[in-house]
Amino acid sequence: MFAAYKVTTFDEVPATLKDPNGLWVNDYGGYLSIGYDADKVPALNVRQGVNLKEETNWKTFVPPGAIVGRYFAQAINKDAPYPAAARLWQEYLYSDEGRNRWLKGNARPARETAMVKAGTIDQAAYIALPTVAGSPIILTPAQNDRAKAYLTANWAAAIG
Repeated sequence: MFAAYKVTTFDEVPATLKDPNGLWVNDYGGYLSIGYDADKVPALNVRQGVNLKEETNWKTFVPPGAIVGRYFAQAINKDAPYPAAARLWQEYLYSDEGRNRWLKGNARPARETAMVKAGTIDQAAYIALPTVAGSPIILTPAQNDRAKAYLTANWAAAIG
């Protein structure tokens, strides 16, 4: 299904966020956060947030002690009509410029740690992300499937 390819910055992506042979590599992601309109939901009653439609004073936070992350993967189709173009696109996506574009959209680049260390991360965009204290938990595909099944079965009852 996928063609193996390791971008130039492949080694800067944590091992838990990629296939070791380069069949897929996580690209960008984030941590579970709660968003709310601070003017309308001062007590952070999340149920009220569902009905907000007009302009808001939107705030987000990552719950302490519950840092759950999710990343989105990139891969090259082994039957791609222009595989060289796909490889060039991936080189851009995993470059500092590509990573910082995702970051400006409030997504955490998979190369975040390496970019901070190298000083290549966009500092203004980086400090605008919600504060996180602790190590994130990145679910395995099996854990993600179980969480999805649980939420599908229980979400409606939980939010009323």
